[in-house]
Amino acid sequence: MIQEFMNSHSKRLSFAILVATRNRPDALDRLLDSIHELVMRPEVLVIVSSGMDVTHIIEKHHKLAIKHKHILERGQIRQKMLGISVIPKKVDWVLFLDDDLVLEPTATSNLFGFLSNNQDAFSAIGLGLSDASKNNTKRSRLSAISKAGKVSKSGKNFDYMFSRVPIQTSWLNGASMWRRDHVDNYFFEYLESPYSICEDLIFSYSRSKYGNLYFIPEARFNFQSHVKPVVNNFEIFRARAYWKYYFVSINPDLSVFLFLINQLLATFAFVIRGNVKTQMIPYKLKFSLVILLDLIISYLKRRNPHELMKLRKV
Repeated sequence: MIQEFMNSHSKRLSFAILVATRNRPDALDRLLDSIHELVMRPEVLVIVSSGMDVTHIIEKHHKLAIKHKHILERGQIRQKMLGISVIPKKVDWVLFLDDDLVLEPTATSNLFGFLSNNQDAFSAIGLGLSDASKNNTKRSRLSAISKAGKVSKSGKNFDYMFSRVPIQTSWLNGASMWRRDHVDNYFFEYLESPYSICEDLIFSYSRSKYGNLYFIPEARFNFQSHVKPVVNNFEIFRARAYWKYYFVSINPDLSVFLFLINQLLATFAFVIRGNVKTQMIPYKLKFSLVILLDLIISYLKRRNPHELMKLRKV
């Protein structure tokens, strides 16, 4: 079926892979190994690195059609925007990948297999890949199934990885493939962010209003479990709070008020989460309440959310 699709819609199968990487040469090496083993390889592979030099890793994988750019500045958004700019215009699909993933050999062929087996295929503008470990998780609650892939009025984005069948979603995470004309709309004014938390949600939700997004459970990847996060829980909590505030603020169909209520709940969850020593609780409470108060004041004063993010350097 895929071969028939290639014969009749060969242009649709022209795709590129874009990887933004920082200080993870070993993880990047494993990802490139998996790309080499794909049944369907990309026409071009763009890698935009920052931090540590990965030239030796690129040279090791010379059989892949790699375009490599290195920048001094930190920030995944900046890296992605640069990577998109060097992808040839003739490419019709762009697959975003984080550097801590490993693709299963049939990942890309199953993405295009979905397109070939569905009459609404060309209404799709984005396809999400599946975390193989989550795809095997049992989820029996009907409420979880009905919310899968949705975005609530408060800006909460519900997980979709547990679905065992393709489903239409309202957002896609960073491991996703996009039609090129929509990738060209990947743009953020705020390039200085060292975290880029929620950038995939912000981009994909905005695009979902122009075409259909689907999660494809057969297109699998695995996380490299040994790769550790480069930021701590305090940094993640702070950055996510401001990014989510920005997200709901720029989408009129979402509610900042409901987001702030959810952020209050998230504040108390943050305080009690994990094996917290008693003496740490007051510090965590003060840290998270300061953020919540800042967001409430910003909302009441109608501060520009973009300027707020720049000011807080998140």
